[in-house]
Amino acid sequence: MRIFKRYAGGRLLLLGLFALLALGGCAALFFTAPHMLPPLLFAERTLAVIAAIRVCAQDALPESRLARLTLAVALPFFGSALCFFFRPIRGEAQPPALPASSSRFARLAGSPENRAERADYFPTGESWRAPFLSDLAAAQREILLEYYIVAEGVLWSEIFRILRRKAAEGVQVRLLFDAFGCALALPSRFVRDMARAGICAKPFRKLSLRADAARRDHRKLAVIDGAVAYVGGINLADEYVGEEIRFGHWKDSALRLTGGVVSDFRHMFLRTWGAKNRPLAPENICVPVQSGHTMPAIAVSDDADGRIPRAGARVLHELCGQAKETLWLCTPYLAPDAATMRALMRAAAGGTDVRIAVPHIPDKKAVYLLTKRCARILEKGGVKVRSYLPGFLHAKSAVCDGRYVFVGSYNLDCRSLYAQAECGALIQSRELAEALGRDFCEIWAQSAPIPPARLPERVLAAVLLPFYALI
Repeated sequence: MRIFKRYAGGRLLLLGLFALLALGGCAALFFTAPHMLPPLLFAERTLAVIAAIRVCAQDALPESRLARLTLAVALPFFGSALCFFFRPIRGEAQPPALPASSSRFARLAGSPENRAERADYFPTGESWRAPFLSDLAAAQREILLEYYIVAEGVLWSEIFRILRRKAAEGVQVRLLFDAFGCALALPSRFVRDMARAGICAKPFRKLSLRADAARRDHRKLAVIDGAVAYVGGINLADEYVGEEIRFGHWKDSALRLTGGVVSDFRHMFLRTWGAKNRPLAPENICVPVQSGHTMPAIAVSDDADGRIPRAGARVLHELCGQAKETLWLCTPYLAPDAATMRALMRAAAGGTDVRIAVPHIPDKKAVYLLTKRCARILEKGGVKVRSYLPGFLHAKSAVCDGRYVFVGSYNLDCRSLYAQAECGALIQSRELAEALGRDFCEIWAQSAPIPPARLPERVLAAVLLPFYALI
C-alpha cells in the first residue's frame, strides 16, 4: 500500500510499464519483421493524429489535454488508445440557478446558503478523535460515513466497536468507502463482515477498466443523526491520529458542525450513496436551527462524474478575488491548474498576503517534485510558500481576511479541484477564522522556505510536468 501511495497510486509506475512494453514491442518487431514497420508506423501516426484532433475538440482543461497529447506522442498505439478511452477533466460549466438573495459564494458553489449554530475546529487528528468517537457513541437514529481511506488498525477497531453496538441498538449505519483508496487497506471480506455486524457498507466505484475509474471519492465526511457533521482532511486510519508514524508528525484538520448546514451534508451523502429521493431515514431527522447566534455556512461539494460545475475551484478563486489583507492556505499537494495559479498570484500582486504551507516530508515523491516546482513559480508571482518541517502536512484549509474559513477534502491539485468527489464547508465567522489563523501561524513558524532546485530535480520535474493533471 505504501508503495502505491508514495508513487501517486501507482499511476506513474503503470504508465512507465506500458511505455517499456510498447518500446519493447517495437524493438522486437524491428528485429523479427522489419518489413512490417512502415505500414505500422503509418497506422500509428494516423491514429495519433485522429486522437490529437479528438482531444483538441473536447471541452477539457488545457492541463488535461496536454497530458493526453503527450501520452499519444510518447507511447505508440497505447497512448493514442488512452486518448479515446479515458474521460478528460472538463472545464467549468454554469452552476445551478439559486435565488437572487443568495450570496455570491452560494451562487458560485451552486449550493444554498445555510446557517451553522456551532463550528468547532480541530487542528490535529488527536484532538478530533475523542469528540468524533463520543458523537458516534451518542447516535440515536443514523450514522452516515463517507471516507476515501478506511484502514484496519487501532482507530478503526475503536470505531467498529461503536458502530456494531449502535447497529445492534437499531441505529442505521451506512459506510461508503472508496474502492481505490482502500484497495490495499481492507480485506476482500470487509463488506461481508460489516453486514454480519449490521452495518451497510459498500465501495464507491469498484476497480475496473471503466473510463471513469480514475475519478474517485476523496471525501472525508460523517453525518450523525442529521444534527452533527464532521468534514475535513482526516481519514479513518491510524496515521491520522498519531497511532502510526509514517512521515514524521502528521498535521491535519477538521470541523465539527451543527445547525441547518448539516442537512446539506446529509443530502450530499444520500446523493452519492445512490438513495436519490429515497431517504435512508425520515427527512425530519435533521434538527432545525435553534434561535440565537448562528453563522453563514455553505456545504461545498463536487461529484466524481465530471458533469457538474466544480464548486471547490469556484470558491477558491472567489476567495482569491475577495481577499484584501490575508489569504493563508494549507495543502498536502500543490499542483493546481493554470487558472488557480493565476488567481493566487493576482491576489498577491494586489497586495494581499498570500501564504501556502506544504509538507516537508512527502508521502508521494513524484507529486512532491511538482509541488516544489509550482511553489517556486508562485513565489516569483509574490506568493509565499513554506514547507512544514516536523513532517507531513495533510490539512486542507484556507482562511481569508480573518473572516472566511474553508475546510474540507480539497487539495490544491488538478485531480482534487476538477475530477474527484470532494466536499468542504465555507464558514463566515471571525471567531473561527481567528482559531485557524492561530493554527496557521504555528504551522508557518515551524516551516522553512522551499530550497532552490538542483539539476536532477529540475529534469525529473520537467518529465513529470505534462502529466500533473493525471497524478
